[in-house]
Amino acid sequence: MKTAIWEYIIPSEREKENLWNNCTFVFDTNVLLNLYRYTGNTRRILLEAFKDLKGRMWLPYQVAYEYARNRCDVIYETVEKYNKLETLENDFIKKIAEELRLKNSDAEIGKLQNMIAGWIGEQKQGNLIVTKVSDDKILNQILSLFNKKVGEPYSEEEMQNVLKEGKERYSRQLPPGFCDAGKEAEEGDNNAYGDFVVWKQIMEYAGSRKSDIIYVTHDQKKDWWQIAKGRTVGPRIELRKEFAEKTKQRFYMYSMESFLEYYSRHKGQTTDPDVLDEVSFIEKKQSKKRKDVEELYWDMMYLEQQIENMRERIESRQKAVSRLEKKYGGREMPEHITEQLNNMRLKLARLRSHMEGKMQRLLSVREKFFVESE
Repeated sequence: MKTAIWEYIIPSEREKENLWNNCTFVFDTNVLLNLYRYTGNTRRILLEAFKDLKGRMWLPYQVAYEYARNRCDVIYETVEKYNKLETLENDFIKKIAEELRLKNSDAEIGKLQNMIAGWIGEQKQGNLIVTKVSDDKILNQILSLFNKKVGEPYSEEEMQNVLKEGKERYSRQLPPGFCDAGKEAEEGDNNAYGDFVVWKQIMEYAGSRKSDIIYVTHDQKKDWWQIAKGRTVGPRIELRKEFAEKTKQRFYMYSMESFLEYYSRHKGQTTDPDVLDEVSFIEKKQSKKRKDVEELYWDMMYLEQQIENMRERIESRQKAVSRLEKKYGGREMPEHITEQLNNMRLKLARLRSHMEGKMQRLLSVREKFFVESE
């Protein structure tokens, strides 16, 4: 029976251990980008794991491309985070002084300000190691770690075929990537199919190299993970099955938190709880942001459908009004026809006003969608 339903059965600890010892490790884009977001200790531990596994790591070209495309934005994002702390410090000191009716020149206020400024300075010095895109210590380490370990890009023709396949799969909600379907409509580029391109490139590598794969991802979306009663069980059943059928190899996934726990246990070490807490916090924060973006997307789709329905109703009623006006051609209408026409015009005006409100709501949601998607 096990062979008939193997994809539904979670691998045993012994099977996971065997896979870990013999696989190629593949990391998603956010694993690399979050190196800029982590504090110094978490970043150090992850980079040590990378160095230890260096001979068994590989990156799909799509991941390298997404990392390169988003690197500068993430650097400026982290710099802005620490700059914002300095602004919050000034606001906090001002508020304290106001509440206690103290002058900003008061000695106690000065001590507090120096203490907070010193703490912020220590955080920046220990955690913010990249402030300029032209002097990127993290980039240099990534380039060294993955030297000659990045896949080839698709040709234009190959990419078009992959995108066509991705579009067809998304229409049937086949994983991975269908949760990103909204990106295509709003961004007008190939970003919606990034996860599927990564998946294709991983399978092609595994098949050609006869290698099992462990994929480490920060992504918590349901188009990658099998979720039961709100709990993550493992990779989607469809993914494990497709991978085995097309490559004849094994596939498994770890979240960043689970990867660090398993790595430490494999090395006979204990993972720092603070590191796991930080990784978990960032995973949850990014997961919430993705969920918010997804909800905004479906709000937009619903509003657009409502507006389209209203347009059709307005067009239909306008035609009815025009037919009546044309029929009488300026001649005096019977009283009941005049009343009917006035009612139609009133309903038409209300419908147009309602549609205008929906359009304003759509503009607001769309603007928020773009902001949250950045």
